[in-house]
Amino acid sequence: DNKIKINILSYDSVGNLSNVVSNTLKSNIATYLSNYRMINDYIFVQTAQVIDLAVNVRVVLDSQFAGSQTQGAVITRVSQTIAASLDPKSQLLGQNVNVSKIKSEIQNIEGILSLTEIKFFGKVGGEYSSDETSQPYINESTKEIGLIDETIYALPTQIYQVRKPQTDITVQVATLTTTNIS
Repeated sequence: DNKIKINILSYDSVGNLSNVVSNTLKSNIATYLSNYRMINDYIFVQTAQVIDLAVNVRVVLDSQFAGSQTQGAVITRVSQTIAASLDPKSQLLGQNVNVSKIKSEIQNIEGILSLTEIKFFGKVGGEYSSDETSQPYINESTKEIGLIDETIYALPTQIYQVRKPQTDITVQVATLTTTNIS
């Protein structure tokens, strides 16, 4: 089609990705790149889609990590691991979310005995992006995303992020205790 399609995003005031990009910026990019295109090419600059996620995790802690201070540290490490995995600064447009990799990283945190559940939810509207994942939801009201082969797929114009890791990542903890069976 002789079209050069460019998808762009910007950062908001707190450093999260945003698809709010001024028309002036789009025009300036197109004008700048027009100096480097083939004469019959057309440059089309549009905004990409930012998809905000929430993550719920259930883990079982090793009994030696049952103390509240150590338990809090393990929960913090789980949250940080998830946030780092979904940090848009380390992703590309169109990059899928590899849930198996996230599970493996959580499972390798010291003090975690097992990861029993991980769920991903789309966060849409209000202070979140209005863009939604193209992957089907398990539940339309909660916007729980149905995983396909332990993956959340992205279209070439989409990128995933956790906008507010402090509230959008929840970690539920259980601790196994020794049981005597007689």
